[in-house]
Amino acid sequence: MQKASNNIFNLLLIRWGGLGDLLITVPSINLIRNHFHQARITLLARWAYGCFLKEAGLVDSIIPLEDRQSLFIFRNDQSQAEHNLEEIDLLVIWLNKPLVGSEEIIPKMWRKKSQVIIGTKENKLSLSRYFLMKTAEILEINIEQNIIEELDEEKLASLSIKKEWLEEAENFFLSLKGCPYAVIHPGSGGHAKRWPLENFLKLVNIFADMKINGVFITGPAEESYCPTLSAVNWPIGWFWINQPSLTVIAALLAKSTFYIGNDSGITHLAALCGCPGLAFYKKENIPLWLPYSRRIKVIEALDVGEIGVELVCQEIKKIFEER
Repeated sequence: MQKASNNIFNLLLIRWGGLGDLLITVPSINLIRNHFHQARITLLARWAYGCFLKEAGLVDSIIPLEDRQSLFIFRNDQSQAEHNLEEIDLLVIWLNKPLVGSEEIIPKMWRKKSQVIIGTKENKLSLSRYFLMKTAEILEINIEQNIIEELDEEKLASLSIKKEWLEEAENFFLSLKGCPYAVIHPGSGGHAKRWPLENFLKLVNIFADMKINGVFITGPAEESYCPTLSAVNWPIGWFWINQPSLTVIAALLAKSTFYIGNDSGITHLAALCGCPGLAFYKKENIPLWLPYSRRIKVIEALDVGEIGVELVCQEIKKIFEER
């Protein structure tokens, strides 16, 4: 793999996909930011998710994938592009798997200063860790399979939570301030990756019996859950919120006692916020999509619907006993 020069002043990072796809590159982006701390970093990604990373201070500007202008980036003729990218010194693209003709998506003018990092199922690592290793290789940073020399690996796999995010979250849930609370997210982009909704609701009552308050979060992918959740008689101290901002979710997770969710973008966000908890995964998605955190314990099964509530309660008890 080609190495990057130290004379880097403008970087363009490209990441397709949803929230989880972007968040698994955060350790790599943090590494780039630390290495080229004087450089300007532009991110081409979905607008809402890219803006979240900009607010977190990881990147300086966003080119939204939804904007048709982003198409001009992949053309050799840049004359119609609104964004001035002629001064790009390094282009980095992270792909989940090899794509037919992936080399051709990069304009000829950038091929000598571009790096395409491609994940494969054969690497036996999570994509997040694999991307970090390969990014470190590009930057000529010493790295071993499990240890990044002279760097705090845990810090790389984290987000800086802003004070204003915490204040915004506290204004939403004043009764949670200073109290232990859990965050539950029952959704995922793929229905086959979801633990049954009724099981998550059982956990709400179990936490309530333990005198632990909490927040039940849903997003755009869980619209079908809204009629059921609207009819729930929520225990005292528990709240359901639909489609909060990512900054509010991050702040809630950063202060949370416990998190429970599926293989989803919010689970990766919980990992980056340092939140302990549980996540339910289909075996076929391990290790590729594991969160980059030792604090998130994964329960795996061929079918996540087969994971019993009793087993989950046992794991919750173990985690609380170990703290």
